Amino acid sequence: EYWSKYPNVVDERRERLWDAFLSGLQKYHSILNARAKLMDENSALAKQNDELRLLLSKYMQSKVNQELQIPPSQIIQLQLAEQSAGNGPGVF
Repeated sequence: EYWSKYPNVVDERRERLWDAFLSGLQKYHSILNARAKLMDENSALAKQNDELRLLLSKYMQSKVNQELQIPPSQIIQLQLAEQSAGNGPGVF
């Protein structure tokens, strides 16, 4: 009711300016939301990576691993050595 008394307080040029500003802010807001979602995913993946690294370490140090005729840890070490020497791609 109050603003209906003043229909031409803001001229058309300024109204277009504010509309463009609002549109830009809405796009920026959606970009920030997408970025926040990606950061959350990144944190979850980093946590999962840490857990997998810990599990792999436990498996590699397991007594069962050493009891095998050809322990997987030795195969991985051999592949890493070949890869660093440039003797091949070192498939895991």
